[in-house]
Amino acid sequence: MWLKPQLLEWFYLLLSVQSGKLDNWMSKMPFSMASYKMSQPPDFIDPQYPQHVRLLKKSLYDLKQALRAWFDRFSMHLLHLGFICSKTDPSLFTLQTHKGKIFLLLYVDDIIVTGSNPSHVSELVLQLGNEFAMKDFGPLHFFLGVEMKYFEGGIHLNQNKYDAELLTKTEMTLAKVVFTPLAQKHGLHEVVGSLVNASLYIMIVGSLRYLTLTRPDITHAVNLASQFMQSLNIEHLQGVKMILRYIKGTLHFGLRIISQSPCTLYVYSDADRGGCTSTRRSTTGYSIYLGANCFSWTSKKQTTIARSSAEDEYRTLASTAAEMTWILYPLHDLGVFLRSVHTLYCDNMSALYMTVNPVMHARTNMLKWTIILFVRK
Repeated sequence: MWLKPQLLEWFYLLLSVQSGKLDNWMSKMPFSMASYKMSQPPDFIDPQYPQHVRLLKKSLYDLKQALRAWFDRFSMHLLHLGFICSKTDPSLFTLQTHKGKIFLLLYVDDIIVTGSNPSHVSELVLQLGNEFAMKDFGPLHFFLGVEMKYFEGGIHLNQNKYDAELLTKTEMTLAKVVFTPLAQKHGLHEVVGSLVNASLYIMIVGSLRYLTLTRPDITHAVNLASQFMQSLNIEHLQGVKMILRYIKGTLHFGLRIISQSPCTLYVYSDADRGGCTSTRRSTTGYSIYLGANCFSWTSKKQTTIARSSAEDEYRTLASTAAEMTWILYPLHDLGVFLRSVHTLYCDNMSALYMTVNPVMHARTNMLKWTIILFVRK
């Protein structure tokens, strides 16, 4: 079974909605304290009007109610048009009629729309334009710092502009290029030295974490750098700059998603044995593929100390199985139903034997029944 190429060859549009008509709607909407679960602060209750609260008549970006009110307003209109809101991702709306399928992704006031029928998509854009003050930016090429480039048979996602801005901000544009983001024996857990400015370090690591959206090759290094926010020194800062030097030499790296690919879900998982020398906790890592396309990955330190490498790998299998189970739900919302058996790869034979042999379950009390049942499922 092969992945339908139409999902990647559809026409993607980028829209932006202004908040002008939202203000008029908020001034006319019905209001009750019970429906919005509001009450006066405990120390500031008005004795004359204890059940009264202020009603927001205009959407302001500085207030938390603005985003909630805008999402309620827009989602209500989409549901009125026949869209269905995804249960796994509330920002994803799907519409399926005799004219075709339409997928709509909402992020604050930016919208991505795609569908199987271009005329049906154009009709939807006109309907939204009649209800909201909307601006059409045309085909999707840039969204939230991610650039989309089209080629025959697929798309390529990268963050070149974001990379260049980060290197300029950190004054690393003239730095020497390295070919790996992290040394094999980095020793960052044991280093001692003079403390450095924490604000600079936090800014760089936070920017790198957003960069992992399209760069799985730096995920483990960025995860390691995120563990020293509280007590960092000059060696940790040098480790972060090594990641930036690696990025400078790999500005063209990104995600390549092809359409002609088998519709099979499989995962590679692994864990190191006590990788953190200060806490002796291991790190879980996995990458999930749909055919030839990698679309989910992580690197995360485990919450407890494992007694053996088999326990390390077994906990990784449990975390990976949970992620695989969740991924099936958004795929169903997109109309992708996988009939083939999902495959999970692991390089530890002891952990594999525990998953397939019920006799071994009685000897794994330290792993708890929740992990055993999840992997078996």
